[in-house]
Amino acid sequence: MTHSSVPVPSSRPHGRRIVFVDHAATPGGGQLALLWLLENSPHLDAHVIFLSAGPLLARFREAGIPTSVLTSRPFDRRMLVTALPALAAEVARQRADAVVATSIAAAKSLAFVPLRVPRLVYLQEDLARAFGRGLTTQLMFRTVYPAYDGIIANSRWTASTIPVELSEVPRAVAYPPSNAIRLRRLRRFGEGGVVRVATFSRPERWKGLDLVVDAAELLMRDRSCPRFQVDMFGGGAVMDERYTRDLRHRVEAGRLPIRLHGHIDDVAARLLDSDVVVVPSRLPEPFGQVVAQAKAAGAVVIVSDAGGALEQVTPGFDGLSFARGSASALADSLRSLLDDPRLGTRLSDAGIAEAHRWGDDVLAARFTRALDEICDRTRGAPRKRRRAFGLIRPWRSVRAGSVKSAITG
Repeated sequence: MTHSSVPVPSSRPHGRRIVFVDHAATPGGGQLALLWLLENSPHLDAHVIFLSAGPLLARFREAGIPTSVLTSRPFDRRMLVTALPALAAEVARQRADAVVATSIAAAKSLAFVPLRVPRLVYLQEDLARAFGRGLTTQLMFRTVYPAYDGIIANSRWTASTIPVELSEVPRAVAYPPSNAIRLRRLRRFGEGGVVRVATFSRPERWKGLDLVVDAAELLMRDRSCPRFQVDMFGGGAVMDERYTRDLRHRVEAGRLPIRLHGHIDDVAARLLDSDVVVVPSRLPEPFGQVVAQAKAAGAVVIVSDAGGALEQVTPGFDGLSFARGSASALADSLRSLLDDPRLGTRLSDAGIAEAHRWGDDVLAARFTRALDEICDRTRGAPRKRRRAFGLIRPWRSVRAGSVKSAITG
């Protein structure tokens, strides 16, 4: 086990000291949101502890954000146990006023670190999805979350999945920063007679990319359909290789106007070059950073009709929605934009005008207020582990029995 840290700069403002704990400095959505949060919170006396190193560590340090890294090795789940002594020692050394776990994995370790200050979790995952992951995962969830004194959820949807067994735990909703920088859009909607449609999701079935392929097939059956091009961006270590091969085979066999690009780094440039961005998730997205990013870039967003992504869109005003899991409904939404470029222009303009509501500085300020609110509510409260949930009785927060079928059906 190795350990390295960067001391707190003396120029950083003093105030309530917050230590954030994440399992790895990898460029995932949660880690990037934490980076953008702290970059836009110069008044916050913050320190980040990573259980393992990763390529994002340099960006945190370049931004002047104090960090500690417990091991230089790539993350594996055994670290949730083996890193506990080092994590407890580092948390104690930082003398925090509150400690926040920013990932599910980090929450599992932090739950067993002795603390005399509020222990909070920034919840960025639908807890109902814990079902179907095996007994070990359920045992962890039912013993981990009773240890926390407060929960900040990244959307109202995410907050709605918190089990009623934790109803007495203080909670708040704070949307994560998305680096949704407003850039100058030069392309007009449907310029050149082709509407450019894009997705920015890793290839997994629950992300619903096959619904976009289905919708394209439906549109291509009508020879009067205006021209369109679909570009699918996304890949990386966490992806379903078989699902990706199936998508590619269907696109090639059907000679569809779809291109699969895999992972890209220049997301902003691709957004600016897209007329429409589709978020076709079968299961509700806890938040969906690409929605805020696309609106700021002037692309029209089409989202499935549940989850945190829908909280960012007013259908018919600054975007569109479709019935979750329905390729025909998605095709109808796309066709409305293909047939009426003026509708696309109107929705694009409204999205750009609304982008200020999702600016990183605005969301960072809201997160800080939520953090202060929960810390104030937990001040002086006894630090004791709540009784673990019953291991037989199912969580009453599960919204429906169709979670597994939505993934595998």
